[in-house]
Amino acid sequence: MALPLTHILFTIVLSTLVIDYLIKKEWKKYFTFWTIFVAGFATVLPDFDNYLVSFLNLLGKSFSLIEHRGITHTLLFALIFLIPAFILWKKKNRTFSVYFFAATFGILSHLFLDWFWWGTVGIMLFWPITNQKFMVDLIHKLGIERLQSNIDSVLILLWILYEEFKHRIHSRKKH
Repeated sequence: MALPLTHILFTIVLSTLVIDYLIKKEWKKYFTFWTIFVAGFATVLPDFDNYLVSFLNLLGKSFSLIEHRGITHTLLFALIFLIPAFILWKKKNRTFSVYFFAATFGILSHLFLDWFWWGTVGIMLFWPITNQKFMVDLIHKLGIERLQSNIDSVLILLWILYEEFKHRIHSRKKH
């Protein structure tokens, strides 16, 4: 499992790149600091299953779908946020629609990291169609598990460099 900070940083960096290079110019006004914040917050939502499992354990209960990397690590969970995004977009409520798109993006980036980067047990990506767990587990295949905590440092430094060269953050005027 990628660390929560890794999930957040990965999503923030990826969100920034998507906004800068893939979003049409006329739509950029809907993508603000809060859009990136929502994506960053939503990227940790799939791991809230850890808290739910702990709470259920305290009560002496358990449910097969409520386990770490259970239902919250599926495309269905992301769809819960994607459907309102499309409904709101259709109703011309662009601002809140974009927040739901950002939340979906955050959840999908979480699933990607858990599937690709750190997947010792895999994720049930296509549940309820199949219970098969999918994983690449690149960090173990490359033998770089001990570098996990350093990845956050590299991500944030690369993001700061990108922001400097793309948006010139050092030259902003003081108010």
